[in-house]
Amino acid sequence: MSLFVFPVKSGAKSPALVRWGTQSSDDPEQVKTWARRWPDCNWGLGCGKSDIAVVDVDVKDGKVGQATLDHLEAEYGKLPETRMSRTWSGGLHYLFKGAIPSTASKLGKDVDTRGKGGMRSEERR
Repeated sequence: MSLFVFPVKSGAKSPALVRWGTQSSDDPEQVKTWARRWPDCNWGLGCGKSDIAVVDVDVKDGKVGQATLDHLEAEYGKLPETRMSRTWSGGLHYLFKGAIPSTASKLGKDVDTRGKGGMRSEERR
């Protein structure tokens, strides 16, 4: 499985590349070149291109993503066991193999998906 990554501006969630969706790369030499050009960058994952689906649960600044996910799981069943990571802002990313569309609050308040056309980024701390 290849993971396609791209540089993200330091301290931000915006890509350093204009066409990150097509320019993201799984080539180690390209990633090293970007790391030299943007040494303080964060890294994004091109979800669709990497065949990764992410459920993004936001909790920063009073966001209610965890309560929304708890409600959805009570109504529809628990998410399958999977890898997950805590975001720099305290939220959660649940990672799954497969393609899904990206959404913005269509599942519920402060719960999104990242897939085709979406990215997952992590800020270094």
